[in-house]
Amino acid sequence: MKKSIFTAMAMTALLLSSCANDDLQNPAQDGAVVFTASLPQSFSRAIADGSNADHLSYAVYESGSDDVLFTSENAGDPQASAFSELKSTLTLNLAKGKTYDIIFWADKSNNTFYTFDPEQKSVTINYDGITSNDNDRDAFFEKTTITVTGAMNETVTLRRPFAQLNFCTNDIEAARAANLELGTTAVKVSNAYSKLNLFTGKASEGSELTFAQAPRVDNTDYPGKVAEGSSEPAKTYAYLSMNYVLTGSTPLAEQPEDVKQAEKEILDCSLMVYDNNGTLINTVDVSNVPVQRNYRTNIYGALLTSTVDYTIKIEPDFYKEDYDVEYVSVATPAAFVSAILEGSNVVVPAEASINLIGQGPIDLANEQRIKIEGTVNTERAQLSARGEGVTVYVEGPGKITSIGVDGAKGNRPLNALDGATLVVRNLEVETEQNDGGSCIFSENGNLDLENVTINAHNFAIGANGGTLIAKNCNITSDSNNQEGAFSYTVSVATGCQAVLEGCTVTGIQGGVTVQGEGAVVTIKNGVYSTIAHPQYGENVAFYPVYATDKGLAIIEGGDFIGVKNWSGGVLTEGTSCLVAGDNDVHMPDGNFIIKGGRFSGKAYNHTEKKLSNLPEGYEYRPISVGSLIWEVKAIGQ
Repeated sequence: MKKSIFTAMAMTALLLSSCANDDLQNPAQDGAVVFTASLPQSFSRAIADGSNADHLSYAVYESGSDDVLFTSENAGDPQASAFSELKSTLTLNLAKGKTYDIIFWADKSNNTFYTFDPEQKSVTINYDGITSNDNDRDAFFEKTTITVTGAMNETVTLRRPFAQLNFCTNDIEAARAANLELGTTAVKVSNAYSKLNLFTGKASEGSELTFAQAPRVDNTDYPGKVAEGSSEPAKTYAYLSMNYVLTGSTPLAEQPEDVKQAEKEILDCSLMVYDNNGTLINTVDVSNVPVQRNYRTNIYGALLTSTVDYTIKIEPDFYKEDYDVEYVSVATPAAFVSAILEGSNVVVPAEASINLIGQGPIDLANEQRIKIEGTVNTERAQLSARGEGVTVYVEGPGKITSIGVDGAKGNRPLNALDGATLVVRNLEVETEQNDGGSCIFSENGNLDLENVTINAHNFAIGANGGTLIAKNCNITSDSNNQEGAFSYTVSVATGCQAVLEGCTVTGIQGGVTVQGEGAVVTIKNGVYSTIAHPQYGENVAFYPVYATDKGLAIIEGGDFIGVKNWSGGVLTEGTSCLVAGDNDVHMPDGNFIIKGGRFSGKAYNHTEKKLSNLPEGYEYRPISVGSLIWEVKAIGQ
């Protein structure tokens, strides 16, 4: 059979409704359990009214067993009736006194994109040929457990496993006035799952997905929100696209047994708009978009004539209250500060350059967002996420600098403090100061960085306690012991749990340092190197990774390249790249656990003047790849 794709929002659900209704049949005998699947007629829009889900699939299991007792996939087993007026009835003869688990799936009859598998208790999605704006992919599911006490009428509610992602615009007429005639739309999302476990509710096997061009959604208008206290009338928005995105890899923490609910996830998406001739007329890229199972995410604004004027609105019909993420375009320091202090989310347009020097510290509110397409210049420790439970988002593709501050005291433009989480995506960050400070700083906060480029003259990242996750980042510092205060490029300090994946970390004084009790950095892959100073040469360039004062570096993969052998005879060949020691001030040594990677020299402890031991079952093997002369592999691998 066929089955699922994406959708969600809190869209209304397929209800296996109570048999108290007059049109429901009574059970014919003890153990006959009658289910009625019904979709409440509460939708106000033609989009996603549930009417396309006209076929009900199911499978029955005795609790604790994976054996299929009955299923719609067997022609000889009971079959649900066809949907009529959004209702379908299924009667099953089940043994009195036994407990059963039952999974349900409702979708469009004879579709080719969903496969219902009772043996695996799952639905898989075929994305071949998927196009935007396909309401035939609407679908619903549920898993229920019942103990049969005799003849029964059961109530079960089916809901969408998807997030519904919509783009809506208010400038169609303005586009026409500019001789732009709207034709088709396409949408790309950074992650869409292709498998749903109906028993656990967990979605899996995610990847990037593009919904190909299709005519835009022809539907009733979407009403825009009126700002609180505003006397302006609400704008009317026309749908440009509607797509179902399978989400829900993590069950809702408060109700993990309810398969219909799942935690919110974040994805990046793009809307591509084409004219009647198939020519691309606008692309709207939106990062960090919240999506959630059975919720609608609406992105609306002037999407044909602008790339920055938009609002993101989550609409749940059931589980939670609405929450909005609205973006205000700002181009001056006063407008930026005012919007942030009012709790708004801001977009800095590509042509704007905002200088915040003199504006003072700015603490960002929970879930507040800054999208920078131009440039923002900050003074020291200016933009901060502060406090347990606070999460702040900052995204590019623009640039944050801290340059030209009095006495060059420009550092820490972005900060996560006291348990807060700072999420940074697709941004460039640069500081000028070379006698202290960091580009991105954490004090018992949580840093979540992806596709971030950092150019520093002291620490690029200073993570003290809390957590650090950096993926696909390019991180550079030219700090050295001849100019200003010297530092490593990335500092993972006391108590911090850090993971670096796919990063390029380059330094002169050093690359990554892990220092202090409880500080652990796990390096999964990437390139970590030191380089010679253009004036002072290799004599001021030290270690790509240094572990000291009980800090621990776990190396799972990556390339590690030093420029000089500083070992004093410990290394007979190659250069220093992984080094543990006492930081030259009689601190406790740090340590390494090395289970992979390629190296310009073996790891060693400079205090004890001996090579570091590999974990049991691992070995060095010689290679010759540029400066890389050793790799670590599991024995026998």
